[in-house]
Amino acid sequence: MSIPKQWPEIKSTPPFPILQVATSTQVAQFNLLLPHVSKHSHLPEIWAEGEYKIKPVEIRTLINSDNLEWQLLRVKFADLLPNIEYSLKIVVNEMMDCRWFKTLPPESEPLRFAFSNCLNDETFYIEIQKDIYTQLNRERPDLLILGGDLVYVDSRERWYNIPEGPQAQDCLIRYLETWHRLDLFKLPYLIPTIAIWDDHDYGINDGDLNFPHKETTLWLHRCFYGADDIDKVFINFNLGRIGVFTHSSQAFFLLDNRYFRLHDDLEIYPEIDELDYSSLYQYFIQQYSKQRYNLLGQEQEEWLLAQASSHRFIWLVGGNQFFGNHHQKESYSRSNPEQFYHFLARMKATEKRFAILSGDLHIAEFSRYQIYGQGEQPIYEFGVGPMHSTMKLSDCLPDCYERLANPYRIRSEKLREENPHLSEETLEKLANCGLACFRYNFAVFTTKFVENGLETKIKLVTDNCNPFLNFTTII
Repeated sequence: MSIPKQWPEIKSTPPFPILQVATSTQVAQFNLLLPHVSKHSHLPEIWAEGEYKIKPVEIRTLINSDNLEWQLLRVKFADLLPNIEYSLKIVVNEMMDCRWFKTLPPESEPLRFAFSNCLNDETFYIEIQKDIYTQLNRERPDLLILGGDLVYVDSRERWYNIPEGPQAQDCLIRYLETWHRLDLFKLPYLIPTIAIWDDHDYGINDGDLNFPHKETTLWLHRCFYGADDIDKVFINFNLGRIGVFTHSSQAFFLLDNRYFRLHDDLEIYPEIDELDYSSLYQYFIQQYSKQRYNLLGQEQEEWLLAQASSHRFIWLVGGNQFFGNHHQKESYSRSNPEQFYHFLARMKATEKRFAILSGDLHIAEFSRYQIYGQGEQPIYEFGVGPMHSTMKLSDCLPDCYERLANPYRIRSEKLREENPHLSEETLEKLANCGLACFRYNFAVFTTKFVENGLETKIKLVTDNCNPFLNFTTII
């Protein structure tokens, strides 16, 4: 791929765009977008400080511009300690950038991770995004999981009235622009981050395996948001944007719903209520056709199920909602029902407990699905987001909860007890319509194992100064 010789938004002064990526209790990795020290040197001066100065064990150039004005580097430190606050220091052209970071906490401690998606960098969101990242910086979770649409390659602002849309070289420019525009990459306290993609960072709205530039965007996403393998902690799969991250006996499977995807021609059969997931499950697991692997692809599904057997608890991280028959946007259940229900049957056969983290709907909603039958373990899906992107429904509309109803949203018995800060009007809506939020948001999950499962405390944080919602359950 030819790298543009000129890129007008290059930033030559701190803070430089930095993302801490997959990290363990001892290893920390960072992706840094930096100007060159000079045309004769590719490596700026980079080190960490705790009680003493620590040199990186590896600095690798991922992407260079042809005219050597900027470079994307991956930096790795090893032999670090948990619960120690380190400083990351970078000197470029006699200018210093300093950030704070930690490794992950010990495996014996509760894991506190944040999740969201949909990070739109169009002009309208540049001011809006500042508030949500102020809240994220205040929360300082142990881990940040980003569920896709992290770069809007096909930005309407960029490609308005241009029917052919972005070409291969344009994809890189959109990744660069996003990194320079968003405050996520300027946080004073860096957060270990793992990420998947969805259609917009893939390159085209509702894209599937036929997207002509998918190898280009795959390479870009791996460079900007990916990380190297860490033994027994982080593993990349060598096809698509797939990986698994493990900590505190919890495995986060990062699923690729674009690279292998074809949309099914199947219709939800009219004799079955489209919201009766239990009946649909029983119907579709009796079907088997050439469309069986149209969503995740056979290689991805087999890899996931082979890996799943060695983990105590599984989080499935997807760009779309899994259960989405209550709306018209893409979802696993609506777009590819045959693979969806077969996949759930195979997950049940592993006898592992699992839950779902999803996005793309641009509202947050917490749901519970009893599809396997009475007495069987329900499936929890925590839909979160957007961080900052289009809100087709907002809490400014008095009927927003009714206009996108979902009968499977959780009705919390401890709603008032856990949320004394909410108004009576909001409490009544949440009690009647289930747990949902129509603001820019991310969720912070605090998890620990108890006798009967994984205790999960969730704080849904919005762009204003107060947490919107608290909810606790055992999965």
